[in-house]
Amino acid sequence: MEKYYDIFLTLPNGEEEWYTTGADINNLAMCIVNLGKRGDLLVTESKTGDFVLSTFGFFLNRVASPEFREKIIGPLLRLQTFQKQKPAAMVRVE
Repeated sequence: MEKYYDIFLTLPNGEEEWYTTGADINNLAMCIVNLGKRGDLLVTESKTGDFVLSTFGFFLNRVASPEFREKIIGPLLRLQTFQKQKPAAMVRVE
């Protein structure tokens, strides 16, 4: 069964938006960079609600495990330095 992530975006005005995306690490990195331009993020596992990571904008703040940090840091660095940018596959949840 495929894993999904919930992404909670907190905008500077205090409003919140909720998105969901698949488990592909490169796509999650794209979501973090795209949404992080608008505010801070909290990412959890959709099925369990377990904490995955939080951000300050599109920069990592806290990550639940060193193993996950190692997986996400490469794709994030490529995107944060504007290499291979493309739209992220995510769905806004109303």
